[in-house]
Amino acid sequence: MAAGYYLLQPNAADETLTDDPALPGNVANGAYLARISGCIACHTDSENKGKLVAGAPLNSPYGEFYAPNLTTDADTGIGSWTLNDFDRAVRHGVSPDGETYYPAFPYEFFTQLSDQDIRDLWAAFQTVPPVNQPTPSSQLSFPYNLKQGLPLWQRFSS
Repeated sequence: MAAGYYLLQPNAADETLTDDPALPGNVANGAYLARISGCIACHTDSENKGKLVAGAPLNSPYGEFYAPNLTTDADTGIGSWTLNDFDRAVRHGVSPDGETYYPAFPYEFFTQLSDQDIRDLWAAFQTVPPVNQPTPSSQLSFPYNLKQGLPLWQRFSS
């Protein structure tokens, strides 16, 4: 029973990043990383002239996912997050409240980013103006709409 409980818990970050003034992020490099890694393409609803990284729908064979708001809005974006929250989401696929993200978000790709890359991305996202735009819930077909198995999937896929 305890093993099952453990396997169904999201992966926790092994290390924590802190906002250390001695280790600043490079905004220009972060903006470059955001472009080449697909952050802007997936989180901006260009088809409907949406605001930069304020969220976008992503159609898939499993249903519709919604890429969340990455603006500095404290209520609907990442404005209340810490650098560590950002790192945990990007490299571990776990939200600040402990929810596991769907693998439609390619967090396994981002595990290859260095701590400095994460700091640079974070610095770049801190320059994005806030947009108060809630992210709709994903509309997925059964059984993909059941998120309870995602931590187990994460453990065995990494």
